[in-house]
Amino acid sequence: MKESLWIFSNATNKATTLQIMKLCELKVLECFCRFLEAEDPKLIEIALDGLTHIFACGDRMAKDTRSENIYLIEFERHNALQIVEKLQQHPNYSVYTKALFILETFYDIEEPI
Repeated sequence: MKESLWIFSNATNKATTLQIMKLCELKVLECFCRFLEAEDPKLIEIALDGLTHIFACGDRMAKDTRSENIYLIEFERHNALQIVEKLQQHPNYSVYTKALFILETFYDIEEPI
């Protein structure tokens, strides 16, 4: 399962919009959400990286279509926003900074909770 997380995160890194759409159809976003509560901080970091790539793609799509970021909506359906908010308290600095980046970039949250 860890290997699939690495593969999916790497796939989102330089993916085109069409490729991100296909990956999300295959439930990659859901996979990343499940790993947000992993015990291994490295797995959480990888999931946060993948989510960041997907959300950035969603922002570009939303800007082009003048609509909402569909991937943020899906993310919130999985109650993952609350998990990322809690990750601001994570003892691993990298997890904390990646979680904060998502909140500040995609949710306009300016101060840590």
